[in-house]
Amino acid sequence: MTDDYDVLEEAARIVEQRWNWAEDALRLFNHFSETEQRIVIAYMEAVMRVQEGVATPLERRLAALGPSLFRPEE
Repeated sequence: MTDDYDVLEEAARIVEQRWNWAEDALRLFNHFSETEQRIVIAYMEAVMRVQEGVATPLERRLAALGPSLFRPEE
């Protein structure tokens, strides 16, 4: 029983951690310009399509840019 409780407790901790991360990400996203928001959405969609195995060559290239896409301009 203790093992089950430990697993549930760890799962709850992970869910709370990810929820907090999602709230932080949404707060940051809301500060982006409309163009920046569109870029983020296109990137996320490209990553999902790559994971599903249905991405176009352009989507694969966009997904491969990864974090470099979001670095501040120098």
